[in-house]
Amino acid sequence: MPVAAILTLSLVSLGAGYSGVAVHSGDWIEYNVTTTGYPSPIHNITWARLDVKAVEGSAIFTDIQTRLGNGSLWLEPNTNFDVATGVVGEGAIIPTDLTTGDVYFSQYEGNITVTGTQTLEVAGAQRVVFTGEANNTSFMWDKQTGIMVKAVTVLEDCMVHSEVAATNLWQPQIYGLDLNVFYAVIAVVVAAFAALVLVGGFLRFPRIAAQASI
Repeated sequence: MPVAAILTLSLVSLGAGYSGVAVHSGDWIEYNVTTTGYPSPIHNITWARLDVKAVEGSAIFTDIQTRLGNGSLWLEPNTNFDVATGVVGEGAIIPTDLTTGDVYFSQYEGNITVTGTQTLEVAGAQRVVFTGEANNTSFMWDKQTGIMVKAVTVLEDCMVHSEVAATNLWQPQIYGLDLNVFYAVIAVVVAAFAALVLVGGFLRFPRIAAQASI
């Protein structure tokens, strides 16, 4: 077998065995992107959005939109990923069953080493994230969903910073509570206060009526 073929098989094997997927049809993620330096037009990105259309096993079918610095919108419909084979674009998503120390092979980035986990505020919520390193990119991915939440890529002409701005995968938090839970708590408190006012008025009314009859 040719040496090149052996090397290719060995690299692919680094990604084999990982296939955890936790996103579903209808999920979406938006990114704010800042580029510094002297980027080429294709690297001068300000915003991006990924929409999940369908999931079949380890395969994820998506549509991607990217807004460039000149205001034009670059559409990439039918962009497909497969976390079991390393087809994950520029690290857009990784398997959720990775652990610290794993080396995951991406067909675009090459070897990605998972360096640890930490807690990070992402799109208004505290999330546990994987950290990882590739040749020219430092990554963070949401541990629960595998979605890239932050990345810094150093290119020859520029540096690209990407970070999740909004998503439906989790809700923003207030005082450590999911936004929906927070609103539910407020509703319960308001209802309880209203009930107390009504009960207080009911208990007070007979006394007022009795005093008036004297």
